[in-house]
Parts: sequence; structure tokens; C-alpha cells
Amino acid sequence: MAEVGDRVLIGGCGAVVRYVGNVEGHPGVWVGVEWDDPRRGKHDGLVNGVRYFTTRLQNIFAVANRFTSFRIPNLAENITSLDIGSNPIRCFSNISGNLNRLEKLSVADCNMEKIVLRDDQFPNLCILNIKDNLISEWSSINQLQKIPKLSVLYMDCENLNCVSGIDVHEVVIAKLSGLIDMNRFQVSSVERQSAEVRFLDKYFTVEEDLKNDHVGDIERLKKIHGTGAAATKSRGLDVLAMSICYEGKTVKRRLPLAITVQKLTEMVGRVFSVNEVNLKLKLDKGEYQVELDNPMRPLDFYSPEPDDVIPQASAEQELSCESYQAALKSDTAPRPSVELSCIWSVLKAMSSQSIVKPTPKHVYIHLIRCGVRLSAKNRTVCSAIMMMHRLLEREIGSIVCNYTLATTCLVLATKSEEDRDIGVRDAINASHRILHPDGDPAKLDDYMYEVRKGISELTFVVIRELNFDLSFGHPFDLLAAYIDILRSWMPNEFLQHPIADSCSTMLRDCYSNPDFVLSHSSSSLAIAVISLVLKGIDIDVPYSRDWYEVLHKSMTEQRLRKIE
Repeated sequence: MAEVGDRVLIGGCGAVVRYVGNVEGHPGVWVGVEWDDPRRGKHDGLVNGVRYFTTRLQNIFAVANRFTSFRIPNLAENITSLDIGSNPIRCFSNISGNLNRLEKLSVADCNMEKIVLRDDQFPNLCILNIKDNLISEWSSINQLQKIPKLSVLYMDCENLNCVSGIDVHEVVIAKLSGLIDMNRFQVSSVERQSAEVRFLDKYFTVEEDLKNDHVGDIERLKKIHGTGAAATKSRGLDVLAMSICYEGKTVKRRLPLAITVQKLTEMVGRVFSVNEVNLKLKLDKGEYQVELDNPMRPLDFYSPEPDDVIPQASAEQELSCESYQAALKSDTAPRPSVELSCIWSVLKAMSSQSIVKPTPKHVYIHLIRCGVRLSAKNRTVCSAIMMMHRLLEREIGSIVCNYTLATTCLVLATKSEEDRDIGVRDAINASHRILHPDGDPAKLDDYMYEVRKGISELTFVVIRELNFDLSFGHPFDLLAAYIDILRSWMPNEFLQHPIADSCSTMLRDCYSNPDFVLSHSSSSLAIAVISLVLKGIDIDVPYSRDWYEVLHKSMTEQRLRKIE
């Protein structure tokens, strides 16, 4: 007979014995267990109003259960993680109960249009996921300021609007002072200061109706940063006095805020008699420097302040996007710097075939093969493919070698999906071996270091091209939830066959055609994958109704067959 505290294995699932004894109204001796998987179990130790034991549950996963409200009972005081995504919760007031220890909350895809919070609703919440909702008002983002410990936020930015010259994610960072991670990207102190200064500059002088949702933030940031360039513009001035340094020489100029980086570079070239093609400009903000990296952006974009310095403008040899393929044919051509160095290095080191542009499907399959070689998570591979799919629709897809972009996307995906065992060099080696199966392995030398540095630089270009949004709404979470339900119906079959792994692999392979994936809902795709795997193993689901209708009420046999 098991004793309280013993670990047991039931149907392949682990648990801890919490109670052994009689249960009122039920004959015999009963054993109460707390499952390792919090999604299992019929109760938390309370039977017919009598509590026989208390679980130590810390996590609740209740995705796609059609809840319209959710209450955490007072007895579940240890709950630190709650995922109630894909339920029609609609508003935070429908989430109640003992929330004092809650640290992580996901309300993704809960049909929320507005956020309204009580001041003390989430005293210890650190991580919040509000993606795939319909939030379109800045007043809702202001409500998040009531979460004192909020440090990690996942959200969609496309439904929010802001004034021109600043990105939505920068406004969010400026408004939420405790944020250190937004959509899986670290908010460094430099990025925070830049976002706050740019926010202040852009909203300081706008019309009142555009400023209404930001008045408190403007006043708060004025106390931190002053008014900077915004004060200059508010006085009707649009020029700044700045110092420009080059090779020990310094000149002072009054520069218009509207001047583009390209025009400024040309001016600096004339002043110092240097070919502007070879110049790279930076803005000295005192504690840090900001590279003026986009020739088409106005100086105002970089939030300059009076008496800022453009220090030691450096001369480097550049390679234009238009001529990189021709330069590849020459071993004596100048190497590109910064962003384009990755194009040069990776193309020269990885793929002689890359000058002939591969088809998108070849690139997607290349990513799958790289993922298999690296033993990457299937979700990581699919994220890389969706990034690549977006990039191929943009100009960068026609300028940069597609295999270079693919490797960069894979590196980014390992970070966004927390596939921590895979590094930049691993991704480069895998891609190189697949492109050159009969060639020598990539050598670990200075040239590899240059390639690695180039890929790392290109990741920042890709992030900007994707508008800092690396979310793709993968069906993997739903697939896992559906598989858990099926496992509870037929545990023996899951012990005998690798059903879960086969489903995950098949779903990954579907991404060789991203348009197909995007044309179906996550639930439909997950169910179709499960159906095909079960047919391949020749397993019938032991349920009186069609199992797919139980998992998703809108799924029909005709629709399922069409997807298959």
C-alpha cells in the first residue's frame, strides 16, 4: 500500500501520494495523488465539500476551454503561473481570486479589446502575454502601469497607432518603465533611454488630442531627460548646434533636424575632404554612442540634443547592395562593413550556389534540414521559416543571399524560442555542411570569426525588417493540448507508439509550404496532423463521438478530409 509522500507512476504519468484513507460516500480505501502534470486530475483534494488533502499546485494550464471567466480559489494560494489563452475571457475583471503570488499570466487570444485593472490586482506579476487580442487604445497600455513588477511583455503592436517618426514598440517601452524584455527582445538601458527621449521629442509638441493618453508619461520623462530637442522645436527652431570631429579636427555647425544621414555624411565629407562613401557617423550622447545607420532617416530620428558631438567620423570601405554579387567574383574586392559584411562573409564561406537564387521552397527545406542536423526544436525551425517567409516578401529578400538570410533567421529563432543549446557557429556549420556535403568542414579560424560576426550583425537588420515582431501564432501549443487530451483517452497507445513526436514532426514538415499553414487555423491544422499520424499507425480513438468534434466544435469530417 502506498504511503503519503510516495512517488507513483500511473499510466505513464508521475504523481505524489497526498492522501490514503476513506472517502465519505465511497466504499474502500482511496489514494489521493497530486499529478506532476497540473492539467491532469478531477479535483484538488476537495470531494463533496470535504477536503482530504491540499495540492501544492503552482501552475495552471487551461487553454481553449471556452471559459468566459476564471477564478483562482483561495486554497490555491501557491499559484504562480496561469495560462488561460484562447478562452473568451474578454476583460481582466473576469479573472479573480487569489492572485497575490501570480508571477506569470497568459491571456493570449482572449477576445480582449480593452484593459482595465485594479490598482492591486497583480502585485507580483512579472510576465504578461496579451498577444492575439484586439487592443487598439493607448489607455489600455497605460493600465499596465498598475502592475508594479511587470518586466516581460508579449503583445501585438499592429493595432496601436502613434505619431510618425517613432515605432509603437518604442512608445510601449517609454511608457512601461520596468520593462526589460518585450516580445523576447531585451530592453537594454541604452535602448530604454533612446526610446524615452524619442517619445518625449515626438509627443512634446503634438496636438492635444494626440497627447491625451500620454500626458502623465510626458511629465514623468521631462523630469528625467528634460525637454531636449523637443524644447528647441517648441520654440519654433528646427536646427541644433553640434560639433563634428574627424582625425583630431573639430568643427561646429548648426544642423537642421530634417537633414538626412546621407546629406549629413556628404556635408562631413566636403568639410574634411574625405570621400563620403567611406564615412560612418555616430552621435555621442555622453554615456553611449548611437550609430547613424540609416542614410534615409532624418537626424531628428536619432534624438539629438544641443551640443551633442559627432565624434571621430570613421572612414571605412563599403560595398553597395547593388554590387555585392559582382564583388563576390573577385578575391581582391574590398570587404563590406557592418550590415553587408555578413553578406560577403557568409556567401564566400558557405555557398557558391547562392549567386543563383534558390526557390523559396528550397530555402524552407534547407532550414528544416539544418534544424534536423542541429536537433533543434521543431517550433524553432518553424519560427525560422516564418521569418524567412516574411523577408522574401520584402526588398531584403531580393538583395541578400537567401541562404544567408535563412541562417540568420535560424539564429534568431533559437533565441526567440529559447533553444539555448544552439549557437551562431552551430547554425553556420550546419548550413555549410548541407550546402557543401562533399566539401571540407568550416574551419575554426579568423575567417569563421568574421562570418559569425557578420551573421550576428545581420540579425539586427532582420529584426528591423520584421518590425521587431517575431510572433507567428504557431499551432504547437494547441497540438500539445490536444495530444494531452488524447493521451488521457488512450494512455497505452501513447506508451507503445511515438504519437506526440510524430505529430510534432509532421507539423514541422507542413511549414515547407508556409502559405498552406497560413491558410488554415491553428486548431484545424493541429487536428489534421493528429488524424494523419493516427491513420499511419492504424489507431482508432476510443470515443463515442467523432474525436475531432470534441477537440474543436467547428471541425467536421468533410473539412478534415479537405485539409488532409
